[in-house]
Amino acid sequence: MGKDHFSTRLRTLALLTALSFTAILGIRGLTPDDSSTKAKGSAQAEVEIKNETESLQVVSKASVKDRFINLSLKNSSDKPITAFVVAFGRNKVTEEFIHDESKFVLPGNTCTKTYPLSPGTPTPEFRIRAVVFDDGTGEGNVNDVRAITETRLGQAMQYRRFLTALKEIEDASEFQLPSAWGRLKEKVSSFPDGKSEPLPVNVRYGLHTGKQDLTDEVQSLDLNPASSDQIRRLVKDLKARYIKIVPRYSPNKDSLTPAREM
Repeated sequence: MGKDHFSTRLRTLALLTALSFTAILGIRGLTPDDSSTKAKGSAQAEVEIKNETESLQVVSKASVKDRFINLSLKNSSDKPITAFVVAFGRNKVTEEFIHDESKFVLPGNTCTKTYPLSPGTPTPEFRIRAVVFDDGTGEGNVNDVRAITETRLGQAMQYRRFLTALKEIEDASEFQLPSAWGRLKEKVSSFPDGKSEPLPVNVRYGLHTGKQDLTDEVQSLDLNPASSDQIRRLVKDLKARYIKIVPRYSPNKDSLTPAREM
């Protein structure tokens, strides 16, 4: 009887241990079903891609994780890509690199981009709408390509005005040099702002953003330098930078005189 009593106690202890372990699992929510649900919830969902270009290709399948679209894009053309346009849901994004040559997507190179999704919205279709190359040509949606190239044209027009203003300072006499440099901010503020010029809307937008860029540039400068030599060095550096920039913004000579908007 003592042996039977001992066996009964062992069975009772094993049952209590099993019940306790099951209770712990239940409390922590680590049942097999819950575990598989968590794994499923953390998996990346694939994104449907519609590509309207030939030269910007998706390297790997785009995915959504934690409400962000992640994708890698490769330039399969023989020309550097200086901008591209993507769209998803109600969002359209222009990735513009023209201001920084080091960010161009060179032939054969890839770039990785991440785009946020609005909370609670289903995964939308993702479109690669257009690309623009360093020679000013493009692929894909014609309106998107035109918007980029015409905006750049308006910006280039302002940068050319800025170069003219710098040339006037450069040509000033030693006596006139400080006052000519001090009027640079006033010169930039007199540039057209794109509100009333009889030009295509995208060119006018480029005039506006170009003027704002130059306003920020001038505000960052020391308009009260210690010497004429310092002024001339500043002018020389600015001229060199914008002489290099302008051809990137308007590579086609024919685009320097935009057509009027009908």
